[in-house]
Amino acid sequence: MKIIIDGDSSPFKEIVIEIAGKYEVSVIIVLSVSHFYKEEHNHVSLIVVDNISQAADMKIFNITEKGDVVVTGDWGLASLILSKHAFAISPRGMVYEPDKMDYLLAKRHRDAKLRRAGERTKGPVKLTDEDREKLRRSLTELLEKSV
Repeated sequence: MKIIIDGDSSPFKEIVIEIAGKYEVSVIIVLSVSHFYKEEHNHVSLIVVDNISQAADMKIFNITEKGDVVVTGDWGLASLILSKHAFAISPRGMVYEPDKMDYLLAKRHRDAKLRRAGERTKGPVKLTDEDREKLRRSLTELLEKSV
């Protein structure tokens, strides 16, 4: 088991790294060249991909194996990860469930259509300390069950 962080869309990397260290789980941060990140932990490695659309997502998908945990805010990537019988969790601590992905993806598609038509859609709300704590709790629960 390993934890893979979508480095292009995960603001709470330090929390994930801290918890992974407690459970002696390795962490891989995948990010594009435009999202510089420097981390110096023995259990953390970086994979840097080209700055092209979906490069980080495709790399994450390709290195994910059954039972891994992927931290991402990208609903499309989360859906792909679940198809590999791995776990996906958002930076806000929401554990993605297979039976809820159709709704999330339909919402994403609808919002994209509205934006293309010139309408405005709501963006994500500002991250809070509660989000940080929910991520901490959810990730700990996942690792407790899996390790």
